[in-house]
Amino acid sequence: MGQSIHAALTRAGYGPWLQGQGILAEDHGRGSEEWVHRALKDFGFEQLPFKRFAPNAAFFDTMLVAFFLYESFKHDVCAPVVEPVG
Repeated sequence: MGQSIHAALTRAGYGPWLQGQGILAEDHGRGSEEWVHRALKDFGFEQLPFKRFAPNAAFFDTMLVAFFLYESFKHDVCAPVVEPVG
């Protein structure tokens, strides 16, 4: 629309975001960021098992550590044998 934000975006190197093609390209690239969340949901549970916050927080933190160890094992140990997926 020709406002000052256009000039600021162009100076910052985000000029392609001002056209429809650039906006669509950026939006389509967003899906790769969601793969981690999908992998975590597949690894654990989508619904936490307890009714209170403190046990759920401890459970979720433990699940995050386990997921990190699982992903690290896949990339560090299994990568030379089998290409890790996800």
